[in-house]
Formats: sequence, C-alpha cells, structure tokens
Amino acid sequence: MKDKINKTENLELLEEANRLLGIEVNNNVVFEFSDSQKERINNLLMQIKNGNFLSEIEANKEIDEWLENNLV
Repeated sequence: MKDKINKTENLELLEEANRLLGIEVNNNVVFEFSDSQKERINNLLMQIKNGNFLSEIEANKEIDEWLENNLV
C-alpha cells in the first residue's frame, strides 16, 4: 500500500487520503526560538551527546517508583 501511495500522481486521491488520516502537512513552518530557548536546547543536546539521558525503560521505572511513593 505504501508503494501505491508513493507512486500515485492522483492529487485528488492523495488529498482525500490525507484528509481521512487527519494529517496536516505544512513544510513551510518556521520555528523561532528565543535566546534562552536556544541555550536550553544546546544544553540538552550536549547532555545527550555526553550520554546523560535515560532509556525508555529507565524512565518508566523512575516514573513508577515516583508514583508509588507519591500517590495516596
């Protein structure tokens, strides 16, 4: 099915499929960040580069532990 979608040139069909799937495509979106946001993003990218992040499993474990200790 993916191949058929990629190969079709029927714009009307593609637009209808897009509408049915609820997908909005806007390739012209430009995000502008403040200096503080840029600094925060750069800090987070550096943390990732240095391996300072949790895997999904580790994050879920920490969340579960927090919920156990903080819910009534």
